[in-house]
Amino acid sequence: MPRFAQKRGRSSSRYSTNKRYKKTAYQMKRKSYRRKPTRSKLSFNKKVLAVIKKTAEPKVIHRVLNSLGPIYHNSMQFQQLFDKGSDTRTFPMQGDGQNERNGNEIYAKGWMIRGSFCFAGDRRGTTLRFYMVSPKDGAWPLSYNNVFKNITNNAALDPLDKTKFASTKLIKTIKISDRSAPTTSVDGTFELIDTNVIFKHWVPFNKKLSFQPDGNQPADVNEYLAMIVTAYDHNTALETDICIKTTDLMSSFYYADP
Repeated sequence: MPRFAQKRGRSSSRYSTNKRYKKTAYQMKRKSYRRKPTRSKLSFNKKVLAVIKKTAEPKVIHRVLNSLGPIYHNSMQFQQLFDKGSDTRTFPMQGDGQNERNGNEIYAKGWMIRGSFCFAGDRRGTTLRFYMVSPKDGAWPLSYNNVFKNITNNAALDPLDKTKFASTKLIKTIKISDRSAPTTSVDGTFELIDTNVIFKHWVPFNKKLSFQPDGNQPADVNEYLAMIVTAYDHNTALETDICIKTTDLMSSFYYADP
């Protein structure tokens, strides 16, 4: 009985030692060949920029834009958000005010464009299309034949001319599909009701801008940025018909001041 117990104990001890040795050697080998991850310079710069933007003071400049006026069928109008060399205060001046910059650099976030359009009661099938254009070479003027390829003379069909304005893109479409139903007024006549539509769109910019100490014209942006509006009503409309009676526009430029 004691002899049997002694053999069993030796065998168990020998097996336990071998198992422990193999496990320890495997762990050491796996740990010795593991490489530590390295941080790239690009990711580090992104993290630094994110910290700067987060700690920078958020600011905004509100500006009332010029009214587009009545918009006729198959016509095009534009509104400038920025024009280099003009007196329009789109970007902040240097100073300590709420709408001014402390240094010579800001981080531009973008524009929030808000508008109100009054659709004429007899032209409620009108389709409004909004485009953003920002050419690099200042290809003025912003006329229909320059922005579009005038193939059909139809603002709803003609393609954009990407050779002159490569960055032009459609940002929004507004249409009231159902036409206005006539309603009876007090004196028994029928009237068509106008419809007011609110337009709101965010235009991202996301760019670091540098300024001269005594001006508000950044050196690293295109010559101008403009919003184009076209109107088209296919229901027996003439180019002398007013589709949009009145418009109100404003812009809010958001930026961070480090």
